Amino acid sequence: MAKEKRDESIMGTNNSSIVSKRSVERLYCPGDDFFRYFVKKPQRRSPTINRGYWLRMHAVEHVVHKFLQEPTGKTKILVNLGCGYDPLPFQFLAKTPEECHNVKFVDVDYMKLMVKKCSVITETEQLRRLLSGVEFPTHQDSVVLRSDQYLAVGCDLYELEDLERTLVGEVNIENCAVLFTAEVSVTYMETEAADALIQWAATFHDSRFCLVEQFLPDGPENPFADTMLRHFEKLSTPLKSIHKYPLIKDQQRRFRNAGWPLAVAHDLWKLWNMPEFLTTSQRASLDAIEPFDEWEEFALFASHYFLLFAGKGGSLWEEGLYGPLLQEVFFLCRKDDYKKPANSVQVKFNGSAKHQGRRRFAAAVPLVGGAVAYQGGLGTTTRLNSCELILHNESADTDVPSSLPALRPRMCHTLTRLEGGRYLLVGGRSSPNNAFADCWIYDNSDKWCQVEDIIIPRYRHCAVELPNSQVLVFGGKTGNGDVLNDYLVWSENRGWKTACAKGDIPPASFGAAMIATASGGVLLGGMTAEGTVLEGYWEWEFEIGTEYASINFRNTSSQFTDGIQQERPFCRFGSSLVWCPFGSGILLVGGIHGTRMLGQGNEILLIDNTNHSVATLNLDFGARRPLLAGSSVISTPEAVVIIGGGAVCFSFGTYWNDGLWTLSAVGPDRLSWRFQEKVVHSNFSDLNPAAPSHAISRVQRVSIESAKDFEDLLSKAQPAILEGLDIGSCTKKWSFAYLKERIGVRRQVTVHSAKSEHMDFQNKNFCYISQNFVDFLDAVERGQRLYLRSVSSEEPASKPAVLSQDFPQISEDFRLPPELDFVVQNAHSSPLRISGPVVMWLHYDVMANLLCQVRGNKRLMLYPPDDVGHLCFAPGASSSPLNVFETNPEAYPPLAQTHPHEAVLHPGDILFVPALWLHTASPTGGISVSVNVFFRNLRTGYAVGKDVYGNRDLQPYEKGRLSVARMAKSFEQFPVDVGKFYLRRLADELMQKANAYGVSGSEHD
Repeated sequence: MAKEKRDESIMGTNNSSIVSKRSVERLYCPGDDFFRYFVKKPQRRSPTINRGYWLRMHAVEHVVHKFLQEPTGKTKILVNLGCGYDPLPFQFLAKTPEECHNVKFVDVDYMKLMVKKCSVITETEQLRRLLSGVEFPTHQDSVVLRSDQYLAVGCDLYELEDLERTLVGEVNIENCAVLFTAEVSVTYMETEAADALIQWAATFHDSRFCLVEQFLPDGPENPFADTMLRHFEKLSTPLKSIHKYPLIKDQQRRFRNAGWPLAVAHDLWKLWNMPEFLTTSQRASLDAIEPFDEWEEFALFASHYFLLFAGKGGSLWEEGLYGPLLQEVFFLCRKDDYKKPANSVQVKFNGSAKHQGRRRFAAAVPLVGGAVAYQGGLGTTTRLNSCELILHNESADTDVPSSLPALRPRMCHTLTRLEGGRYLLVGGRSSPNNAFADCWIYDNSDKWCQVEDIIIPRYRHCAVELPNSQVLVFGGKTGNGDVLNDYLVWSENRGWKTACAKGDIPPASFGAAMIATASGGVLLGGMTAEGTVLEGYWEWEFEIGTEYASINFRNTSSQFTDGIQQERPFCRFGSSLVWCPFGSGILLVGGIHGTRMLGQGNEILLIDNTNHSVATLNLDFGARRPLLAGSSVISTPEAVVIIGGGAVCFSFGTYWNDGLWTLSAVGPDRLSWRFQEKVVHSNFSDLNPAAPSHAISRVQRVSIESAKDFEDLLSKAQPAILEGLDIGSCTKKWSFAYLKERIGVRRQVTVHSAKSEHMDFQNKNFCYISQNFVDFLDAVERGQRLYLRSVSSEEPASKPAVLSQDFPQISEDFRLPPELDFVVQNAHSSPLRISGPVVMWLHYDVMANLLCQVRGNKRLMLYPPDDVGHLCFAPGASSSPLNVFETNPEAYPPLAQTHPHEAVLHPGDILFVPALWLHTASPTGGISVSVNVFFRNLRTGYAVGKDVYGNRDLQPYEKGRLSVARMAKSFEQFPVDVGKFYLRRLADELMQKANAYGVSGSEHD
């Protein structure tokens, strides 16, 4: 029974893994449909999980490609040990058939699992047709399916005699070139059994082994490792061999002791940075697929998985076919390259019972009075607009400002202290493709005052204070993925000015670390647009005049010892630089290293910028060790305080740094900081639409697999965000540059030009203007309040808009997937919508529609049809002047009776808006591009005649309004009180019928 339970738990890991790989296939491999046959209900995984699984899959496929390309006259056998539902054989047979000549793929796993897998294969024409000579053995043996190209074997990997008997009998394995692969499978076996399997595989003369699984580069106490281990323990699938072979060198020794003379391993993060394994263009192309800024979490995952390649023949190494997989790397750094700090450093942890400080990528700044403000960041469920105050134990709550107003929710921004107790906040982001440009000054008067926006919206930039209350900002990343290399200086009198960079100018980067001195400073690390981390150490000096600013850079990396240069300690992303109060120099704190895992001994380094030396602190954090990713670090005269941070540890769980760590050379009686219990919120609102204060429901995100699924959704008449569907290449291609090139200046468009951010159809606070398409996009990029809802290019007054007819140059980039065939068959119109920073008025459409988000993010508020009486809709009007983004029930009490639903759309999302649902929309990043497909979901009843926009009310309603007018006129012959009496009686009767409508017996088809 115990074995059966263990086996079921291990097979359960396959179910989770295959769903994640299907998510990768749908997003990263358009056109591939191999995993889908094994996944009934697909789920879109998080960007970190998607990219992590993509890297795992790429690692295995890289080795398989190399094996298939080996020049040998032998038959090649690829044995996938613990294969699960992985369709790797079929991927290669379909995509690279030229490599599969004289090759046989062998899948091995539990008999129960292999029977199910083969059932799917035989029932799926797309897989079955790749095989020839298919047989299903009827006698009792391990073979479930046999063909010329593929062999499915049901065998417990503990039963090596049975496995060998099958392989020898079926494929004559002893006379073949063999590659064994095991992707996170043998680690679930008892260590002795797994070792026996590896040793058994080495008995075949011409064999190779590819192993991908977890390891512990920084020990089991590392927060990520601890979270990972606990996760698998909870699933009853503990990682077994990881404790005997925790390090890569242990795994290499394991294989060499098992009979593999050559065995080399690298962690996946190191492979990510190897150009021979992953090209620059491959890395860059991934960012175009889905917005991504989870670099710390991705690096932590990749640093805890390794790819090991082992072989028996020396010719493999001599021919260099396997490239970087066979290159062992040794760091030359000696112990004496790192200095010891002059003072001993003490660490104290102050926890928080209320989980205060649970935020990442926030901004921290010292306040007047000795407190620290910890503002914004990513909280446990969403980005935050609150601020926490951190106090020294000698401070009372009344010694610091009682409140610090918050701005709109953001993360990855900067908050820089200026002279006179003022603070400058710059940029940040909501989602990775929605960067902010707004800048604010806080002056201790409990008010934020907006100053000039920074020239380009950005996040993960550097900001340091210069003399005379000036701020220098470097680099960062924009919402469209550009990595910046500009140097901007802000002053209250002159706003933002570009500084001229000279000398050894660092490359464009984001997530770098920067610190200022009296006349210059230091810049190190950061990530390039290609997803690799810079390793330089740049010292800079500045010169600022009335009309100019210049910065001169010197790359002084070479002034450190050879050993330090070899280890590249400055190759970091997301780290912090602060002045060290207990020694001479600068502290480099946390972040991730560009090629390897940072250990507890080198997470925090002391840099002597004068002598160009580096010291390790060897801190003892005790039982509660921080995960130094997304943390904020503040230097005070006595101590360094590390606040917050943590990470989502892949699919294993989230690790939060609950509390504060204080580093100091002062006695322990002074090492106490605490969170003030009050978390400060604010009524502050800016150009970003504020959320209504009454209860808001989230529009559900769903995945559909068939046209039947969508028809079921349609029958429920509830809005939903359809995710994971393929709407074509538009999400990758439709940059403004692409649209300008394809559509051009000859195309004239009529657009709304708004006087204010909120467009009001009832009061017409906008006008219609005609522009050529290129000029329109240029104006939108400049932030003008323009809105395009395309109309027919041929007969705008009489025909609905159809994308394929109105914009044929780009129409092939957009499509609706087969799951939405009902919409295609009943389509009415498909206008293109391009929006600048304006809010679309609240309205309803008589036809149901799909809003397909292509570029940018969009926020919508939706209300069910029953709420129409509470939302200021005039009789006969399909739109309302009410701006629900900025109005609350206190200002407009009927809002308290409504039932708002919120939807936030990202590129690739499809919002289903049922007929008559009231809705309004606003781009969250200033620019939005979408395609809106209206369709007829009723059999009869639509208005007779032209309906260009799909929002003419139903024919019975139009006729009913005429009847109401006639009834009212018929009572004009009577006294006023008599007319009112009977009209109200009729109104009551009509209301009774409306209330009874839909109740059993009162609704008719």
